[in-house]
Amino acid sequence: MPKQWLRWLPAVLWCVAIFHFSASPSFTGDSTNSVIIQLLSLSPEDAKLINFIIRKLAHLWEFGFLAVLIWWAMKFQERAAIFVWTLTTIYAAIDEWHQSYVPGRSASVKDVIIDSAGALLVLIFIHWQKRKIQKSKEKEDPTTLI
Repeated sequence: MPKQWLRWLPAVLWCVAIFHFSASPSFTGDSTNSVIIQLLSLSPEDAKLINFIIRKLAHLWEFGFLAVLIWWAMKFQERAAIFVWTLTTIYAAIDEWHQSYVPGRSASVKDVIIDSAGALLVLIFIHWQKRKIQKSKEKEDPTTLI
């Protein structure tokens, strides 16, 4: 029990990383758009679409990963999935609120929805994989049903 809090350390560190990137003016939409224009030699209009896609996929990924870390901290308890999703969504909302105070950044309800969807998709995928593994074990050993 005394080391139980260590399971939460990766999730907390990931939250700190998200907070750091949200607070950095280097990670604004305009900043990443400039990088895309320079790296790919694209027109501003073409870069804008790629920038949008990359940024929204990043939201899905970073909060999906946070959900995995929180779920791991809770020792992969299946019944904790709703709590994990809720906690991840709350942190997404807090992160967006925090961004509203950062120069060059803005808060977006759409981003909270995307973040929440990232967490939900990962949790659904994990649940689906666990069920798939469980069914394959049942096929191998039908006595597990008894």
